[in-house]
Amino acid sequence: FDTKSAKAFQEPRLAGRAEGGTRVVAVSSRDWLGWPSRPRAAAQAASLIAVVRSLALAHGRIGVTVNAVVGIPTHANISGDPAPGTHLYEPTALSSEPVSADDIAASVAFFLDTRSGYITGQTLQCCGGAGLLSSMSS
Repeated sequence: FDTKSAKAFQEPRLAGRAEGGTRVVAVSSRDWLGWPSRPRAAAQAASLIAVVRSLALAHGRIGVTVNAVVGIPTHANISGDPAPGTHLYEPTALSSEPVSADDIAASVAFFLDTRSGYITGQTLQCCGGAGLLSSMSS
């Protein structure tokens, strides 16, 4: 039993600026803004955004960046009807195409790129412009 290897395994650490830094990107949904029929999804998504911001604050000085990419949830109501019991309509993308896995991956790649090393604690909405049409946008 190699105690040195065991200790390294038990104490993970993030590479600092001198070692090239570390990039962390979380992927979530736009539900973090809240929606009347999805309070559980809103709580889950909002807590992830809070963790991203907290980790960025905790580790930014050593060269670790922590960001989030959020897309329109796949369960979004796009029927054109308001949320049950409300006057609120789910914002839809300006784009005629729904957000794809490739769209999310490209946004993640932006944060992973070394040229984005000064960006941390941010949430990028990959929503096809839906945030422009929503009174609940960030």
